[in-house]
Amino acid sequence: MAPIQPPPPVQPTAPADRIEIELPDGSRLRVGSDVSLVALRRVVAVLRG
Repeated sequence: MAPIQPPPPVQPTAPADRIEIELPDGSRLRVGSDVSLVALRRVVAVLRG
């Protein structure tokens, strides 16, 4: 008998109201459509150092 192969992992899809931002250093940020621009700028500033 041949060994049973598990199915490959399924990549979850992002909900339509979310986006993923990848920064040049490889950091990824996922935000919803309800995030404020001010909050997004703060988070990106912290990630950039």
